[in-house]
Amino acid sequence: LPFVAALSLVACEEEGGSSRADVRAGGDLFAAECASCHGADGRGGVGPDLADEVPDEDDAELTEVILEGEDDMAAIAVTPE
Repeated sequence: LPFVAALSLVACEEEGGSSRADVRAGGDLFAAECASCHGADGRGGVGPDLADEVPDEDDAELTEVILEGEDDMAAIAVTPE
């Protein structure tokens, strides 16, 4: 799930890498903040399909969209460590 990987980046942005714990934290964050619109499996719902779409944005742009929101998507309530 590409978007869960992006959430992992938010969870560990300053550490420069993703451990299993970081990926797990990204999954937990997705479940808490994103799944209600994008579906538990990321395949869409109210929000678009994130599982099969490869984002055009780079990591910094994805992080910005996640943290600040965009168009109809609300920002998530988390601050990178």
